[in-house]
Parts: sequence; structure tokens; C-alpha cells
Amino acid sequence: MSSSPPPILPPLKLPHFISPDICDALRKASENSTFIPDTNTSYEQKTDDIEIIKSSTLRSLLLHHSLIPSITAALQTYSSSPLTSFNDMFIVRYSSLQVKLKKHVDGGDISFMCALSDSESYVGGGTKFEGVEEVMHLEKGSCVVFDASIYHEGLPITAGTRYLLVAFCYTSILSTRIPNHITLDLRESKGNRNRFELGKVERFRIERLKGVGKRLAKLGKSVWVPFVEEEGEKFSLLTKFARRIAKLHLNRLGLGFTKTGGCEIWAQRLSSSSSIPFHLDKDENHAKLHPTLPTKHPLISTVTYLKKSERSTIIFGENNILISKSEAGKHVAFSGEYIHGVEEGGRKRKREGKRLTVLVNVWLKKIIVDGFAEFEELGDDDDFEEDINNMNLELASWTEIESGLTPPTLKTGRIEEVNDILNVIKPKIKNVKGSILLV
Repeated sequence: MSSSPPPILPPLKLPHFISPDICDALRKASENSTFIPDTNTSYEQKTDDIEIIKSSTLRSLLLHHSLIPSITAALQTYSSSPLTSFNDMFIVRYSSLQVKLKKHVDGGDISFMCALSDSESYVGGGTKFEGVEEVMHLEKGSCVVFDASIYHEGLPITAGTRYLLVAFCYTSILSTRIPNHITLDLRESKGNRNRFELGKVERFRIERLKGVGKRLAKLGKSVWVPFVEEEGEKFSLLTKFARRIAKLHLNRLGLGFTKTGGCEIWAQRLSSSSSIPFHLDKDENHAKLHPTLPTKHPLISTVTYLKKSERSTIIFGENNILISKSEAGKHVAFSGEYIHGVEEGGRKRKREGKRLTVLVNVWLKKIIVDGFAEFEELGDDDDFEEDINNMNLELASWTEIESGLTPPTLKTGRIEEVNDILNVIKPKIKNVKGSILLV
């Protein structure tokens, strides 16, 4: 029996949410800017407004006065939802050019609206929400937060001018992957234009992999796990984990298991001073036997972090660079043709220990690896079936930052460019917490 969707929450008014001084600063900056009426005659909800990302003055004011954290707090108060990005943000002006706004719904998931004008500066106005009897009037600095799917209208003013700060907010991490949205630092998002994705393992206790992961790392070899379970298999947990990872990613791409395909799986433990040179994943045996033939790369390369570490995986895509911080349960997947590596460790923190990861590469055709026989003897728990079958990958958040450069397509033979690019971007990411998408 399917569960019913949660009920839509009624609009929530938050009085005295922004100080009058900040409201005055935003309103005065707006009065000194050029409002651009929407000229689309087929759009009945057109407004007389200024888009924040097109006004350096307004953008600077919002960031200087920390209004994005304030909007985040408003969303948390309303529905405990995180703020991930904006569909739009603007200051709208009701005047003789636009006295009202017809009934409509907003873009995004949750809408935020704050009054910037004194109530004495205009006559009439207010917002009428469908299903709510009373008209909502906002005093200067007060705001209202509401579900973007609720129909509402701006009632006519008959004199004066009314200013509002409006934000259409997204609460899903998926919004950060789509171009042309507005980031939390009020820039137009370029989105994810590469073949990589950042996620986190859900509904599976990732610590269960630590023991067998350490043993596999000590073995120092890759193991081949066919998509199709073979009769008499002795090993269990990592095999099932690798197949589950492969299935989730192949389903995402609209593909399925092939008869001859499978997963290459290995593990790594790095000390605080170690790094992994930048490289491309490939069929190592094929490259040794046939050095003049084209290199074979996996369809998908993945890294699953089993514990937190100060060092990150850095992946170079065609258009962007992904910097994935090492946090237990985080998972990154990317094209097997992408250059990647692990940055050098900095100062070791107390009790940090060694960085531990399990790596699963997905191949549509079998490759030859050399650790199969030894892996059978590693052993692990058999009490895992329900955990593995329920395991899923959810999107994880990243911060989108402008790099100031256009990353070239880094393919085989271009690895020497990586260090030059890293020297450019390191100052930009020095104080950023969490994973980063450089655009």
C-alpha cells in the first residue's frame, strides 16, 4: 500500500526577520538600479523586478549582511528543509507600472518573501493565499515562507510603491546538478556537465567493510567479481557490495549486467603523508601485452570512503573539476577516462589514522586481474544479505566555485598539466569545507 504524500504546510509568517536598516539598504540600492519589466506578453505573471545576480550592488549587500543564512534559517523553521540553491531571486516593485500580480504558483520548492517597504509608503497590497481566509500583510523586515505549489496573488496597491525581496528556493541536492540555477553565493550555476557524480551510501553500515577492506588493502591486488554469481563462491560481503554498486550505477545509466562483464575491486590504506599520483584507470594487463593498441578504460570508476581523512580525491572532467573530501560513507563515481588522484597529505591530526577506501571499477567485458585466489581466503561475515539488498546511493552536496580557468579535456598524455592547474585552484579552495565542484 503506497503512502500518501505529506500535507502541504500553510504559509508561515516570521515577523521582524530582517532588520529595518538592511531593508532600507536593499530598497535604496534598488531605487538606484534599473528595474526591467518582463516584456513577455504571453506570461500573465510578469513582474517589474531586478534579478539579484544581475546587480553587483544587491548581490554584495545580500552576502555582506549574511541574508542567505537567514533564508536558510527561515526554511528550517518552516519545514526543516535544507536550502540547496535558488530557482530565482529578485526584488519586485509594485507601483503604477505594476499594481498587482495575478494568481500563480512559484518555481522551486519553497518560496521566501520579505517586505522592504514601510506599510505607510503604499496603500492596499498584501498577499492572498488560496485556502487562507485572511490577506497576509507584511511589515518592513517581516517575511513569509510557503510551499511554492500554493496558489497566491499580489493584491493591487492604489498608491505609493511597495518593494519585496523574493526568493524561489530549492531543497533538493539534485538542483545543484542542473545549470542556470542560482548558487548559495548568488552566482549562476553551471551545473554538472561531466560524467561524474558524488553520493553517499545509505541503508548500509559502511563500517562493516573496514575489516575485510584492510585485509584486501594488505593483499595489494585487484580482484575480479563477475556480474553473474558463480557456483561455489566462497567470498561474500565485498562481492555483494561490488555487484550492488555496479547495479545502482548501471541502472542510473539505463544499462544492465552483461554476460561477460563484472567489477574490478581493490582497497587502499594511505598514511597521512602518502598520496596517489594522478593517473587514469585502465586494463593494466592489456596495456602491458599490447602497448601499441588503444588503452582500455572501465566504463565507471568508483571510490567509497570507509573513514574520514583530511585528503581528497581530485577528478578532472571535460568541463569541471570535482574535489571529493574523504568522509565515511561518501561515494564518488566517474568516467574511467578521467584523470584522478589523491592530494598530498598535510599536517597529521591526532588520531586521524590511515585513509581507507574500497574501489570498484565497472567493466562491460572481463579483464584479467591477479588477486582472485588470495581473496577467497580473506573471509568475512555472512550476516549481510538484508543490508546489501537495501543499500542505496543518495546524492551528496558539493559547493560550486568559479575556478577562474577553463579546464581542458584531460585525457591520456595530458597528465603533466594537472599540477599547473592545481597550483591555480588551491588558493580558491583553501578555506572551503566539504566537497567542491570547480567550474
